[in-house]
This record gives sequence, C-alpha cells and structure tokens, in this order.
Amino acid sequence: MAIEIVDIAGIRGVLQAVRGEHSGDELLAENRAMFFQRTDDFAACRFWFADFSGSDLHGVNPVHIRELGEIAERAATSNPALLTALVTPEDLQFALGRMWVMLTEATGWEHQAFRTRAEAADWLAERLQLPREALLEAHAREG
Repeated sequence: MAIEIVDIAGIRGVLQAVRGEHSGDELLAENRAMFFQRTDDFAACRFWFADFSGSDLHGVNPVHIRELGEIAERAATSNPALLTALVTPEDLQFALGRMWVMLTEATGWEHQAFRTRAEAADWLAERLQLPREALLEAHAREG
C-alpha cells in the first residue's frame, strides 16, 4: 500500500494506491500514520485520491470502516476542507467506500466513491481546476 503527499501544479494532495490483499488493521495503521504523524503535511492538502483497484479488502469489515470514519473526523479538525475521491471498482469495495462516505459526512469534507479512476479524476479535476491528466499521471507514478 502506497500513500504519499504530492504537489500537482501547486496543489498539494494525498495519493493512496492500495493493491493486493489488505486487512482492516493495515488500513487503520496507514490512515493513522498519515493523519496523525504527518499532521502539518496533511493540513496543507486540498485532496485525497485513494485508489483501491486491484485490492482485496475481504479482511476489512464495517467495524474497520467505522474506525476509519472516526480517524477522519479527528483529522478533519486540522483539514476541514478536503476533497476525497475513492476508486472502488468491485462491489464490496464500493459498498465499504459508500459506508465510509456516509459515516464521514460530519467532517465537512466533500467526498465521493467512484467505480473508475477516470471518473474520480474528472470529479477532482473539476473541483481543483487541474488537468485530469495531471491527476492520473501522478497517481500512476505513485501507485
């Protein structure tokens, strides 16, 4: 699992690429590290582009998603205006992603779960006024 802070055309954001088999505990640890060990870096980010294509999340359950939602709520105190796009092509991933979106509505973040990376990039590009290709290229390099 790769999670990095990048700069695209002067706009800072988080790129996360989740590949292969992952447990809920691994996702929790990665998110805690990003939000609570890199607080200053995270606070300056405008977006979070998380791609779960090619991942097996069968080790993730609703309890983990609730905990991820709690982490996001705490993280929102340092970054209340984040845009988050989740790429969740498989049915289980999409259901878990939608659950996370609903559980994190109180963060104030604008977020959405998508089936394809292109849809997520289009949504982020429109809101950030960035070229879609720049987001896709950066994600391809980091992922």
